[in-house]
Amino acid sequence: MKKNTLVEIIIALVGLIAFNIVAFCVPHLPTLSFWIGYGFCLLAFVLEIIFSALAFGNNKKTSFMGLSVIQLSSIYLILQVIFSFVCMFVPVIPGWVALIVSAVLTAFFVIQILSVFITRNIVGGIDEKVKNQTIFIRFLSVELETMAAKSTDQAISAELSKIKEAVRYSDPMSNPALQEVESRISEQCRILEYAVTSNQLEQVKMICNQIGLLLTERNQKCKLLK
Repeated sequence: MKKNTLVEIIIALVGLIAFNIVAFCVPHLPTLSFWIGYGFCLLAFVLEIIFSALAFGNNKKTSFMGLSVIQLSSIYLILQVIFSFVCMFVPVIPGWVALIVSAVLTAFFVIQILSVFITRNIVGGIDEKVKNQTIFIRFLSVELETMAAKSTDQAISAELSKIKEAVRYSDPMSNPALQEVESRISEQCRILEYAVTSNQLEQVKMICNQIGLLLTERNQKCKLLK
């Protein structure tokens, strides 16, 4: 568990202890509104601890109106504590008012926090899918960069620059239907690597031309698949 999350949980626990001390040390009337306020405040502290633990490692992913899960749960806790003290130490507050306001406050923030978690999971799934679908072009770019770094021949480096540019402007999204053409591109890259390391300029030109044609074919198929 991250240090910040642990600190937030400890603060919530300390706050819970302090709240109970104040609740039972300050003179009060044991009215219905007192126990409603006390109960919802306990719930707020428990939810703060739960949401802090659940938000561990994912707090930056998504937000509601620019507020993270931790910020939302903290705002809820502060508002509920304030209203609970009013209910507990202002005996004229009717029990039904304390119940309705606390229930609405709790429901609103819990719904917003849960929606952040749901959105985070959806966005995370989409990000992972996009990452997997773009891995071929990213790997291909890395392979060409590695070859260029190994080359000491300016003419060969120029040919590699052309094909790197072609890869750069290729459709980054992959698809199972492109597996065959991508396999051919990968095979040509392996042959190209040998030609580069052995300084075979004409061979490099021929293979780069072949890779360029295969990239064109791949891009055309990408358009058809969209």
